[in-house]
Amino acid sequence: MRYRKRISLGKGLRLNLSKSGLSVTGGIPGLSVNAGRQGAYLNTGIPGTGLYDRHKLGAGQTARAGQTSRADRGGRGGRAGRADRTSPGGAGPGAGGSGRTGSGRSAAGSRDTHDGSLTLKIHLDERGRPVYADESGEPVRDPSLLRGLRRDAGVQATVQELYRNTVVEHEQELAAWRGFNTVAPAIPGREHWLAQRRSLRQQQYTPRPFQDEAPTAAAVLPDLEAAARRAVGGILQVLAPWVIQRRRQEWVDARLSAELARQHQEYTLAKAAHEAAERDKAQRLNARFAREYQQRSQRLEAELRGDQDVIEEDLESLLESLPLPGDCAVDFTYIQTQGCIGLDIDLPDMSQLPAKTARILASGKLSIKDLPTAKRRRIYRDMTTGLSLYLAAHAFCLSPAVREVLVSAYTQRVDPATGTPADCYLLSVRIDRERLQSIRLAQADPVAVICSLAEHRLRLMHDNTLKEIEPLQI
Repeated sequence: MRYRKRISLGKGLRLNLSKSGLSVTGGIPGLSVNAGRQGAYLNTGIPGTGLYDRHKLGAGQTARAGQTSRADRGGRGGRAGRADRTSPGGAGPGAGGSGRTGSGRSAAGSRDTHDGSLTLKIHLDERGRPVYADESGEPVRDPSLLRGLRRDAGVQATVQELYRNTVVEHEQELAAWRGFNTVAPAIPGREHWLAQRRSLRQQQYTPRPFQDEAPTAAAVLPDLEAAARRAVGGILQVLAPWVIQRRRQEWVDARLSAELARQHQEYTLAKAAHEAAERDKAQRLNARFAREYQQRSQRLEAELRGDQDVIEEDLESLLESLPLPGDCAVDFTYIQTQGCIGLDIDLPDMSQLPAKTARILASGKLSIKDLPTAKRRRIYRDMTTGLSLYLAAHAFCLSPAVREVLVSAYTQRVDPATGTPADCYLLSVRIDRERLQSIRLAQADPVAVICSLAEHRLRLMHDNTLKEIEPLQI
């Protein structure tokens, strides 16, 4: 059974068919547009630099992939389909947040020179050499001034910081393509879901009691006595204070019962309003908690039995959340009766791999060199095999009913017979749940793991070139 097809229409235009629907991709390496049921996306990149980006047209922001746990993933609707992710500046395992902004890196600083205060702009050229420029961007060419800048401790500290940042950025760009198998999740057994079901409890809201105390005569008297002192006074307060004292007491006694009754009525009304509000809140929240408990309970049961709709929904959500290298995309299918998930990985082209490597020499200078072709092939080989195991492990985490995952990975290469791009499968492997559970992927060689599995197709040449194979059928 095939579950995806890509048809070349010529001149950089491709028609993509999958269970999620139809999409069209058009463009050239480094610049293309993909339009489908989820909208139009602009894919940009600089071949050979490791720089790539995916931007939803009209959305006003770049889509970034982030790791999420199974507990954080909910159903997002939809059925079996395709999830495209992109990693600006590198977003694979171990990648950091910084990226390149062109062929060089720059920093600005202000330093005092013998000519007065000079604002410098310092950046590195493609070979990693510092270039000094004035505030307008004009390179500094005066030999004596250049010698002074090279001896200035503050300026050279800035240069060293640029060197370190450049090395880190190159390492992060490479990290986006490596180590997928080292961050693959542990595959749980059926007991994991049974334990969740046993620990599932319905949340309950208990109405809060009314906190105010009922009014008493002792509580009312201080306010009445203060009011009596303001109301009863005059000249007798000096000439006959005992008379004033008696009149004030009479004033308080005449009003105490009425004031106590008034405050008690206010208390009763406030208490009734609070209790009614709490009853409404409890009724509303407990009804919601009951629905959530029922939904979670039903979803756990569906995951335990491998329900078709739930697994497809979770699978689509999973593929949308995982960080994938370059413009990698994944098609999928799920057959409940077989307990089998099929993943078809559209690999990024090898030209998207970073082409440079950087290190600081013992002399303190920065060395930027081309990444050797042999090393780039090893990275691409490990990315292809490691990513396949990484995605398979995540797929097994969806349900104990998933017993098998078939992973096939392909890229586009020019067909020598027609001169047009065509799908070229590089890897196809059938992975058994129990077999993968027994492997410690973080410590294993992904190529060796693939080759140890009973059903696999991988043609790896001595120079680590991946040759075309015929994919396994689900």
